Parts: sequence; structure tokens; C-alpha cells
Amino acid sequence: MDENFRESQAFWHRQAAIATERNRELRFQHGTGPCNVFILDTSSSLGKEGFTQMKEAFTSIIDEYAKHTDIDENVAVIVCGRETKLQRHFSNHYEDIKHCLDDIEFGGPSPLFAAFILSTGCLINGAK
Repeated sequence: MDENFRESQAFWHRQAAIATERNRELRFQHGTGPCNVFILDTSSSLGKEGFTQMKEAFTSIIDEYAKHTDIDENVAVIVCGRETKLQRHFSNHYEDIKHCLDDIEFGGPSPLFAAFILSTGCLINGAK
């Protein structure tokens, strides 16, 4: 079991390194304000109603970002559930960000540990 954990941890650290590099490549999309990473649980533990509520709350939050363009915040989105991945790299294109969950399927486990490691790829010095 210890070996599986180490392999899993190494895998997610490699994914974080890939995310770091990709964020560097996409700097032209970045705003000048603070960076925020959303880790959104899309797993079956939410239930269908909880999944719908999470998507509505996320959309509402992003709508608020769009109202305050003077702050020019960057948003990245990580989903964890059936798939755990960096769904949206840092950007200040709020209309696009709002729709990044449109094709996400509800279900699967809740690999939050993997999502937390993956988030380091967004926050490592030079990635933002």
C-alpha cells in the first residue's frame, strides 16, 4: 500500500509540473490581479442535486468576478471526481471560465489529495 501511495503521489507531482509549464505558456491570458484556484468536487459524493448547486454557485461567483474588472483576477479550475484534472488554466476570460464545467460528468471518487497536489502546478513560482 505504501508503494501505491508513493507512485500516486509521484504521478500527481508530474501532472503538477506539466500544469506549471502550461500556465507559463498561457500567460497572455492572465490578468494583472490576484490568482485564485477553484478545486471543485464533481464526485458522486455530492449527489446530483449537490452537483447542480455547486455548478450554480461557481457560475454566480464567476459572474461577480466579471462585475469587478478593475481587480482583473485570474481564475484556474481543477475538477476532481470521475476525472481529476486542471480544467481551466489561469485566465481572466470570465465568460469562458463560466462554461468550463458544461461538459464535466458527475460521478466517481473524491481524490482531493490529488487535486491539492495538482493545484501546486498553478501556484509554483513562475507559473502565474
